Formats: sequence, structure tokens, C-alpha cells
Amino acid sequence: VAASEFVRDVLVERLAVREVYIGKNFRFGADRGGDVTLLREMGRELGFLAASWPIVEAAGGVVSSTRVRAAIAAGRIEESAELLGRAFFIDGVVLEGKRLGRTLGFPTLNIEVENEIETAHGVYVTAVHIPSFERTFAAVTNVGVRPTLYDSSLTTVESHVLDFTGDVYREGVRLFFLQRIRDERAFASTT
Repeated sequence: VAASEFVRDVLVERLAVREVYIGKNFRFGADRGGDVTLLREMGRELGFLAASWPIVEAAGGVVSSTRVRAAIAAGRIEESAELLGRAFFIDGVVLEGKRLGRTLGFPTLNIEVENEIETAHGVYVTAVHIPSFERTFAAVTNVGVRPTLYDSSLTTVESHVLDFTGDVYREGVRLFFLQRIRDERAFASTT
């Protein structure tokens, strides 16, 4: 899609932007033909403001969406937080599971993830914000395929929320990733 088409069809028609800020070196559209100059020109014509943002450096390099996604995908949660200036989080809905965690003494929230970006499989220190309780709870989260319980390639996100026993099925939650503890691993059995 040509950059000018993207501006008209997506930014103006679909999103009705009033302001657009992009990185100094950011390019978009076919053949990377769009830049801040094009946005400013089209903004004057179509009624929105466009500006570039100076390059930001952190953790030994330039901050970019590519670098942030790579850190998250590799499970480098502390690095992603430094780059973002906040903890990486996912939004999702709590699904009713098979209640195996409850049987094992570790009830979990099974979260259907709404975000497109995924983090590396493993066990994480997390915090989960549950709106109906109007607070955020400490949690330990497994992202992966639950190798002890299933022979599956379906990625799951399960959080054991500390000191919590409420029913929040079908509720939207926000899960903040704070630290990666280890890779996911299979155990011989559930006992």
C-alpha cells in the first residue's frame, strides 16, 4: 500500500487521528515511501498534526519497536521494561479451564491473550490487574505448552495468583511481566 493511501485510508478514515508522532527515521508504506515530511504535508491537507520524535537510546542502543519485540520474544523481560519505560503487559480474558491446577493445590487463571506479541515460553514473575477487585495481585505465570499435562503445541498462559481465591471467569485482566525465572520444563508426573 502506498504511503499516501495508508494515511488516507487507515490514519484518517479508520482511526480519525488528530496527532501522529513517529521516530525520526521511521518510514512506512510501499518502498518505505512515507516519512514525517509526507505526514506533515498530508496532515495540513486532512486536518491532523504530525511530528517526529528524537531518537531515544537505552540499554546500550537505539530504542525501536523491533528491538522491543525481539527482547520480549526472547524472554528478556527486564530489557524490554528498560526499553519501554514500563513493564511489558498482555491483555486477555480469563477462561474456565479443567481445574487441574486447583486439584494440584495451585489454582490458575487461564488467560486467552488478546495481544499479538508473544513472549518466550517459560516461567515468569508477574502481576495481574483484576478490575473487579480494583487491585493488582502478585502472580507466577507459565507461558508455554504445559508439557507435564499435555502433548500439545498450543501455547497457553496460566497464572497462579498469590493469596487469591476469587471467581473471575470471562473477566478481562492485564498481566504485567516483571522477571523471567526459567524455561518451561516437563516433570515426570503431577504428583
